[in-house]
Amino acid sequence: MRPNDDSLKQIWKLWLLLVPVWIVIFVIGSWITHRLALFGGRSISWSRAATPNLLFYSIWALILTPAVLYLSWRFPFQLKELHRITPIHVGALACLTVGEAVIRVPLQSLAYSADRSVSFGRLFERTFLFDAENDIWIYCVITFIATVVSYYQKFRNEEVKSLQLETQLTRAQLSVLKMQLQPHFLFNALHSISALMHQDVRTAERMIACLGDLLRMSIAEADANEVTLKQELDLLKKYLEIQELRFQEQLFVEMTIDPDALTASVPYFLLQPLVENAIKHGISKRTGAGTIDIDVHRRDEWLDIKVTNDVPPLDSSAINVKDGLGLGNLKVRLRSLYGDMQHLEIKSLPGHRVEVDIGIPFRASRPTENSGDATGALLDDVRPSADAPT
Repeated sequence: MRPNDDSLKQIWKLWLLLVPVWIVIFVIGSWITHRLALFGGRSISWSRAATPNLLFYSIWALILTPAVLYLSWRFPFQLKELHRITPIHVGALACLTVGEAVIRVPLQSLAYSADRSVSFGRLFERTFLFDAENDIWIYCVITFIATVVSYYQKFRNEEVKSLQLETQLTRAQLSVLKMQLQPHFLFNALHSISALMHQDVRTAERMIACLGDLLRMSIAEADANEVTLKQELDLLKKYLEIQELRFQEQLFVEMTIDPDALTASVPYFLLQPLVENAIKHGISKRTGAGTIDIDVHRRDEWLDIKVTNDVPPLDSSAINVKDGLGLGNLKVRLRSLYGDMQHLEIKSLPGHRVEVDIGIPFRASRPTENSGDATGALLDDVRPSADAPT
């Protein structure tokens, strides 16, 4: 396995991390050499004690360590390749041990005048035999460190890939859910228009115009899984225009929106399925007028969303709220986007009312161009929250 650019960067980083370790080992080795000489009855200077350690450890730190790290990445130890990799490392160890002695002998001759009269072969044999044991265990330690770091890096890479695949899968699932939701919404809107086409042509034409605006808005955010609450409310207002034209004086909508929540990120098509469900299973089944209340508040790092609607005057225990495609779809999307950090509850309230209560984490979106004017226009259309700042 030939190291790629990332692997070479890891080799470079690990080598730089090991350089301070070699410095510490050199200092400790020099101190031990000096103390052993004193115990043996010989008095030597610190420079004399440090010189052999400097030669040995500098060769390993600056030349041999990068070579061992490269070999460890080039030929990593794996159980299934052990029979092939082991001879390579044994041969490399022999070559590096010989190489260390070959490099050290001329440097040692320069440092010690007494060694200049001794032949190269004699010095090589003495240096090789004296350092071979240290070379072996140093090679093994560096190889072990490189192998551990390599396996850890592979584990991290696999973990990152797994998270990326999981994210891609989640996005794909959300895209499928959105593709299910948009035709479902469109068919319901067209059904509302067709119901008025032969009764009130002018109203049907207005509904078609509103539907065109709504479709343009939905297409503009077709690739988004989350939008700002302000954008979601704009989309909902267009949908409500269609439904208010259909139900005339039978439908009333009141919004209580916390201004601090308008920049919050919310799932795309969050409110429309809730309102559609309220109209289908509540308002449309009543003989008289009905009200839908939409309440959105920020509570610390939490966004509370409540959609409450009137239902037919039945006993509260008999109220049956159905999970249609829109509501069921929304539950899946909330789980995909927020995991356990969300909740969706359907409650029966006194006075023949049903409430859908949603809680999601508050995440502020970056304001877009002209967002201030749009936010101001939206607040003109909704009733301010009772506890919102003025």
